[in-house]
Amino acid sequence: MEERILEVNHISTEFRLKRKTTYAVNDVSFYLNRGEIIGVVGESGSGKSVTQMSVLGLIESPPGHVEGESAVFEGQDLLAPENRRLLRHIRGHKIAMIFQDPMISLNPSITVGEQISETIREHLGLNHAQAKERAITYMKMVKIPDAEMRYDNYPFEFSGGMCQRIMIAMAMSCDPSVLIADEATTALDVTTQAQILEMLQDIVKTTNTSLIIVTHNLGIVARYADRIYVMYGGTIVETASTDDLFRHPSHAYTVGLLNSVPRLDDSKDRLLMPIHGLPPTLHEKPQRCPFYDRCTQRVKACDETLPQLRPVAPGHLSACLNPALDTSLKLSDAASKKKIDWDKCVLSVRDLRMEFPLYKGGLIKRRIGTVRAVGGVSFDIHSGETLGLVGESGCGKSTVANCLVNLLKPTAGEIYFQGQNIAGMAEHAFRKYRKNIQLVFQDPFSSLDPKQTIGDIVGEPLKIHHLVSSREAYEARVKELFEMIGLNPELRHRSPHELSGGQRQRIGIARALASQPDLIICDEPVSALDVSVQAQIMNLLESLQQKLGVSYLFVAHDLSVVRHISDRIAVMYLGQIVEMSDWKTLYENPKHPYTKTLLSAIPIPDPEVERQRERQKVVGDIPSAAHIPSGCSFHTRCPYATDRCKTQVPDLTCDQDGHMVRCHLYSDGADGKEA
Repeated sequence: MEERILEVNHISTEFRLKRKTTYAVNDVSFYLNRGEIIGVVGESGSGKSVTQMSVLGLIESPPGHVEGESAVFEGQDLLAPENRRLLRHIRGHKIAMIFQDPMISLNPSITVGEQISETIREHLGLNHAQAKERAITYMKMVKIPDAEMRYDNYPFEFSGGMCQRIMIAMAMSCDPSVLIADEATTALDVTTQAQILEMLQDIVKTTNTSLIIVTHNLGIVARYADRIYVMYGGTIVETASTDDLFRHPSHAYTVGLLNSVPRLDDSKDRLLMPIHGLPPTLHEKPQRCPFYDRCTQRVKACDETLPQLRPVAPGHLSACLNPALDTSLKLSDAASKKKIDWDKCVLSVRDLRMEFPLYKGGLIKRRIGTVRAVGGVSFDIHSGETLGLVGESGCGKSTVANCLVNLLKPTAGEIYFQGQNIAGMAEHAFRKYRKNIQLVFQDPFSSLDPKQTIGDIVGEPLKIHHLVSSREAYEARVKELFEMIGLNPELRHRSPHELSGGQRQRIGIARALASQPDLIICDEPVSALDVSVQAQIMNLLESLQQKLGVSYLFVAHDLSVVRHISDRIAVMYLGQIVEMSDWKTLYENPKHPYTKTLLSAIPIPDPEVERQRERQKVVGDIPSAAHIPSGCSFHTRCPYATDRCKTQVPDLTCDQDGHMVRCHLYSDGADGKEA
């Protein structure tokens, strides 16, 4: 019989403010066995993180108020008033939490080693020397290179992935019984994400630690979790073993999440089915199904009662009242409607290079090196085509995007747009081209002026480029743009902070469309969004392309997202394109080891498929662009590297089908079978 290490019964959390109360968690119960991995999934605002923080006593009172029947950890009720003092000892010692953003969670003024040692001294009572030795041991465990030397480094001297490893080392340093990973890999590259999660899985197996993965990524829980809890509106709406939940989802919300997620094994013709609308505000306790307003499969009973979890199979509970729930993946022929004019080249980039000088010193600076952000990139984009540009953070994707819209002056190379070389063009000369080449930024909030209404933001390009002749024409065009992106024109008087993340991203797209451009560059437009909102934005971009014939450069690091929207895909590594082909060839016959690594790192939201996949594990971190390895830049991480790879730079070769690859395994007559 499995040992139950944590059992939470009927916990609720409220935030009592002056004007209103938010019922963030409502009557939630769950359990965790020793050595088990459970996943808690749902959109932002569903109550996932608040539930875990409530159990650990991390909700500040006031305004927060936590109550419940019990939260029993190793025989002690954490909610009992007499045990409140125990929480300080349990947190970080017996139950440790890895927070979402390591750069915010780590103290920037204290070295990473001292921050780990502080936790060890607090909970284990070791002296400074013993704590330092133990901290270095755990830094090595999470594969921090040169741990003894890097003990005295500050957080800003580490990459995002390395900082997250420090957070894991800190959490594991006192050998906790339970580890909570709260969106611990959301902001990381797919390769770094895979490394972190593989590491956590290994820790669970070797130390018998229990793990709670809090995430909105269904692929992650499909790959790593034993059981799953699905949360919506502050409640658990479904729970089951991972296999059972993915094979037989029994709640309309779970089905909606699965239909929203792009998959590597998708049919290209599958239309993502977003969950329309927004999660509830939770200002009132639910009296009916919390998913009622957004559900397309609701029945009369859903409006009349608050559904409770009920068994639908052994170990499988659901709070859905529809006995005839449709759980099928939705298909569409949307892809066949797309028209690409392969004879018309909208943009042509030739040998684009971008270097930044590296300086050291205070008042008197001296140049100590060069950062090669982009090292000779060439590609074309045709009318009506979407070219996907993928790679890890730091590979030069966004630098390329900024060069194309003249936000950066490239060091060398040519960018041909409308027959003119616009590379490094003076701003006053580039202005006439700017209306025809637009950029959608990654962060929709920071890219929108908080002092303007969203109507003024959308309409600003109309004024700058003199595209309307009267106030009436201006208002009509703004209204048309709002309707085009699926927003009510009555919202145009609101400020950006009054909109959701998905709505703000739609405003960014509307602003880009206002000048009727030939090319839109989408720089990570969906990476920070929930899966349902992500599906809405991707469907919107595809429908606008079919309607307007606009071309896209779609920059991202998630190959499952890029696969769904792109016609051709270029893979970048350390400033160079290492592989490029049409989407079908790239996914069915990837050649470059780096492309295979990226594909392998992306989890598929299907546990059965995940078990059968051949995995190529990620090795190491991407080198610094200031110290690019000699020869093939990927040889330091490549499992197939030879002595030739270490000294000779491979050329970008092209086969008869137009499949380009930069790898010695496919040059000089090599067939690449060993890869």
